[in-house]
Amino acid sequence: MTLIGPAPFAVAEGDEAELAKALVRLSPIVVPDAERESVRDALGRDLRTALRRAGDESRAANQAVRSRKDCDAYRSARVRNLRQALLRFPETPNAVRTFVTGRIEADGYAIENLVYENRPGGWVTANLYRPAKMQAASPGILLSHSHHAPKHEGELQDMGATWARAGCYVLVPDHLGHGERGQHGFRSADDFAREFRLGRQDYYFRYDSSIELYLAGESLLGSLAWDLMRGVDVLLAQRGIDASRIILLGSVAGGGDPCAAAAALDDRIACAVPFNFGGPQPETRYPLPDDAETWFDYAGSASWESTRNLAFSARPGKTCLPWEIVAAIAPRRLVYGHEFAWDGERDPVWRRLERVWELHDARSNLAFAHGRGRLSGSPPEASHCNNIGPIHRERIHEAFATWFGIRATEFRQRRSAGDLVAMTAAAKEQTKPRLLHELLAASTDAALAAARRERDEMSAPELRRRLRAQLAELLGEVSASPVRIAAAESAPAGANSSDVVIERVRLATERDLVVPLVVLHKSQRAGVRNSAVLCLTQSGKAGFFENRTADLARLVRAGCIVCLPDIRDTGETAGDASRGQFSTSTERAASGLMVGDPLVAQQLRDARTVLAYLRSRDDVDPARIAVWGASFAGTNARDANLRVPRRIEGRPADAEPLGGMLALLLALYDDEIAAVSVDRGLASFRGVLDGPFVYVPLQSVVPGMLLRADLCDIAAALAPRPLMLCRLVDAQNRALEVPDALRAHERTAKAYVREKAGEELAIAADASAADWLVDQLK
Repeated sequence: MTLIGPAPFAVAEGDEAELAKALVRLSPIVVPDAERESVRDALGRDLRTALRRAGDESRAANQAVRSRKDCDAYRSARVRNLRQALLRFPETPNAVRTFVTGRIEADGYAIENLVYENRPGGWVTANLYRPAKMQAASPGILLSHSHHAPKHEGELQDMGATWARAGCYVLVPDHLGHGERGQHGFRSADDFAREFRLGRQDYYFRYDSSIELYLAGESLLGSLAWDLMRGVDVLLAQRGIDASRIILLGSVAGGGDPCAAAAALDDRIACAVPFNFGGPQPETRYPLPDDAETWFDYAGSASWESTRNLAFSARPGKTCLPWEIVAAIAPRRLVYGHEFAWDGERDPVWRRLERVWELHDARSNLAFAHGRGRLSGSPPEASHCNNIGPIHRERIHEAFATWFGIRATEFRQRRSAGDLVAMTAAAKEQTKPRLLHELLAASTDAALAAARRERDEMSAPELRRRLRAQLAELLGEVSASPVRIAAAESAPAGANSSDVVIERVRLATERDLVVPLVVLHKSQRAGVRNSAVLCLTQSGKAGFFENRTADLARLVRAGCIVCLPDIRDTGETAGDASRGQFSTSTERAASGLMVGDPLVAQQLRDARTVLAYLRSRDDVDPARIAVWGASFAGTNARDANLRVPRRIEGRPADAEPLGGMLALLLALYDDEIAAVSVDRGLASFRGVLDGPFVYVPLQSVVPGMLLRADLCDIAAALAPRPLMLCRLVDAQNRALEVPDALRAHERTAKAYVREKAGEELAIAADASAADWLVDQLK
């Protein structure tokens, strides 16, 4: 811990207004200018190091593989890790229901527009290109499209027609959230009053779908791979299909990710052709350096795109890195695809793949395909494509002819998107398809109800222990770090007993991470122990100084010691002020998920460390510490239009659940906290599944949470300790009236009544957190 200060300032006894004005003039900055940038990037560096460590671990494990037996063990472990990383799957159906909704006769082939069921109530729209004449044994080909365009895109049509004319069945489904399976409803420029990027909304709304799936204990990559595996079922149900010749191709720009994952998981797939996955990416330096083996970033870097940076893929001891997923396809056939020019001589992943296939004595099952130029170039010098272009298909045709006897001649006969619509009005009436949020709401409601029934049979202490254990399974490590003092400075507190002291502190936590914090209190004589309030919010201590100086003054004048920390990724430790889809904070949250350490868990550890620091102070009464979790984000009006495209100026504001969520979690894991106040916190994560438009940031999402508990379950577990829930917001970041807040926390209210502590629970639309906390800490 580094003390920078403390600096006393005198304010007349009892004059809270003057103290509030003085606090406004104070700077909450703790970190010196020379170190500010380093502290701001510390979490980013820490996460990048963890990802690099996963790559090093993977490299060492791969180097230990010496035999076919070693290969099999390595593959089994990675497939097991992949299944865990992809989280929950629906139950595998005995048979996939399929309905053909239209048929087009063409030159040497036919197209069937069809829908197939991927889970009860969920339907995949697809086009099946088939030979004009039945054959005794036809290969089956499945195409995983890019995020650029869905199943009707021209290159997909070209491949479907070309291979169907060569005697293959070719299934081209829409991915979840794309094409006919879009979740947002923006289908034309007329669907929103202002200009927006219509063609990118399917792609951008992957962010919303990912958050919904995470909360329900699933993943977007898992869902995409699941749909492809059900597509294999559809192919295998076709007359004359050759089950030994099932091929899966994954397009550039996001199609290769689910292709590789599905092929690794499903041994029915005889050959996979994933593009831009596992090895050097279009953004990677070209040519590669001579030391590419140690230079290359095997785990990848994180962003909002959850299929590129798979959650839990870089966990220590449980990696399933992209290259490992591709290698798990061995010894089956693989075409290693790259959209642009490829430095095969230096590609360290290619060397590993060659070694894996050689150990399987199956080197002839390995091929490659690539384009020309670089991402930064323009056609025709650079082989940009929407899915898989003609130049990329040249080597694929060669491999398919050698391996499967498929001799194809390129053919082009493109049709309109309208011709290829599968979910017709009649099909919709027959299947009654539901949107993703509706499907997930049903599954999570059932799982959460079961978890609650189990806990309802327990006593309050047993329930708390059980809930802690259940959430720890999702959060991972939640323990505090030892309180460490790196250096300390102090200044006289002042002779006047009414003087107020501000301490600026840096608390060392994990590795090179620090928590800058400010402590406010009245100057006092030694040996006196006072109550304390720990203040938590997404915007950090500056948020309280900018928005709650009157409340801080009230607490200090009442004799409380007020602690305002910047836990990681807040305040001075935040990478930027935004927590939106494209922010540094979102990258950090995604990185945390990759290494199996959700950002909320990291922040909870910081908060518990700060709590331990408070208890270590000789001026704090450990039995009288309260937590105040707040949000200062603007809310959306009740009548606001929340059906808004992504990446557009003036979108409705996201909620900031962190402060209230951490306050509840901190009290759940610490029975000694005397009272909890949640100010403008999120009422419920379940509300995220009320619609397709998500207004909760990835930073506050814990995968699988809604299978175990919602915020009301955590709040209920705090009974009979004093709890105030004030100015709550719903999942669309709209202020709730008291009756609505009470409905969201009905379980909380019942728990307090059951513990004969109804008077200890306050649910308010507008109240002073400071006044309430002072009353509780008397």
